[in-house]
Amino acid sequence: MSDSDSDFEFEDYDKELKQLDKPKKGKGKAIKGTKQLVIVESPAKTKKIGGFLGSDYIVESSVGHIRILGGKGIGMGVDVNDNFKPTYQIDDRHRKVVFNLKKKLKECHTVWLATDFDREGEGIAWHCYDVLGLD
Repeated sequence: MSDSDSDFEFEDYDKELKQLDKPKKGKGKAIKGTKQLVIVESPAKTKKIGGFLGSDYIVESSVGHIRILGGKGIGMGVDVNDNFKPTYQIDDRHRKVVFNLKKKLKECHTVWLATDFDREGEGIAWHCYDVLGLD
């Protein structure tokens, strides 16, 4: 974590994140951006893939898993009394990543979840899909 990351205030993040969740309005319709967002797992892949895709795309990284099982004590994030329903929370190390992805999402009309073609990649893509509220 760099020094600039340590200056990131989670309280400010929570306020700004709530603002990002509200759609911008323009004559009764939500304003969509002109670019396409591509989300990859690794920051190392963003530059290379961005070079292939060009300026109509924004390539960002989830930096791995963005959520973890939440909760402490009995169940540790799994409600054993409700059919083992999991409870997820955004990992503190990824709050800024999620914040930045939601900001980029406002600039884009399409999102591509380009994670690795394996079990981990599928999990990362599902959490991104859920947290970002994609349809």
